Amino acid sequence: MKYYVATFAHTNWFGLALSSRVHKSYLKALVQEHYVLAAGPFVKAHRTEMELFVVDDRHKLEGLLASDPYAERDLIASSTINEWQPEFGSVGKPEEGAPADAKYFVVTYDIGDKANIAPKKGEHTTYLKKLVKANQLRVGGSYKGTGDEHQGMYILSVASLEEAQKLADDDPYHQVEGSAFFEINEWDPQYGQF
Repeated sequence: MKYYVATFAHTNWFGLALSSRVHKSYLKALVQEHYVLAAGPFVKAHRTEMELFVVDDRHKLEGLLASDPYAERDLIASSTINEWQPEFGSVGKPEEGAPADAKYFVVTYDIGDKANIAPKKGEHTTYLKKLVKANQLRVGGSYKGTGDEHQGMYILSVASLEEAQKLADDDPYHQVEGSAFFEINEWDPQYGQF
């Protein structure tokens, strides 16, 4: 089985409202069938959502996405799909001791030049493991198929955007000279195991 991260930006607010009930039913069915681990909107990113999938291959994923009522009704303006390799934390239910009032913040990164991150890889790995032990990192890993490990995503479980920003800023990858890019979005997983 492979993990995929899919993000969608939607068009036509009225169309979304009319189609949301069938879209929600479709997502619930995918959760029941164990294809969707978690799905929900980004809180501040207008009409954008993220879904975490576990499927046999990209072909299966594309079939599931094409059958989504939002796709069938042409309500997706743009999308990104990345094969993902969760290496830290857990994609399952939250660990014991995880804060009940925490929010989820998705941190995506793109370092740019692989040569720039090589000296920081060990520090980055140690840092993320430390966040897992402190129940601040839910799950994280690099994207596969990008040619190297310079792109990835992790999900923080913390109380505020400011705390998430501080943790991302302290990531050794964020301190790489050159073209390090980090983006943080609060995520509200409404379906699945989160």
